[in-house]
Amino acid sequence: MVQMLHEKPFTVRYYEVGPSRLVRPATLLDYLQDAAAEHASQLRIGVQDLHHRDLTWVLSRLRLTVARYAGVGETVTVRTWPSMRS
Repeated sequence: MVQMLHEKPFTVRYYEVGPSRLVRPATLLDYLQDAAAEHASQLRIGVQDLHHRDLTWVLSRLRLTVARYAGVGETVTVRTWPSMRS
């Protein structure tokens, strides 16, 4: 069964933090991209699935909610869901 909501945990690595020793916002966006790509593959609409049709997908909208920035070794959970908006 295909899940419409996808969650992926990431452990913050030392090179993903800034001078404050907290995860950088750009790193959180990288996590979103990675989780979205994994979710698209699970839904069978990933880059490899669409390639034969000369199609691809893009992450066009982001919603980033940060309750607290994580430090090295802490886990950040990213949630993704598909949208048919154009």
